[in-house]
Amino acid sequence: MKRNETTIRLIIFMLACGLALTAFFAERVNNESHITASHSAVQSELGLLRAKLEGNLLGDIQLVRGLTGVILLDPKLTQRKFEQAVRPLFIGDTRLHNIDWAPDMVIRLM
Repeated sequence: MKRNETTIRLIIFMLACGLALTAFFAERVNNESHITASHSAVQSELGLLRAKLEGNLLGDIQLVRGLTGVILLDPKLTQRKFEQAVRPLFIGDTRLHNIDWAPDMVIRLM
């Protein structure tokens, strides 16, 4: 009888160890899956933010490039005409706060 009890206890112990190892590896796989999913979500969100920022900057750059044509047409532009030329750049959704013209690094118009 004693031998049977020892065998049963050994089998139960081995089953418990097997279940513990299975639970450990299942939790490890679950954690790695969660980390991968979180990493992917963050990468996706960063990609969207980058695209929005790039679009905003490129839009503003295109607006300012159009202003270059105005200045090239009339290099002796007055402050009043400069203000008229840049006013449309500040209408709508823009990140521009001010624009100046500084030939030879001297601000002449703002």
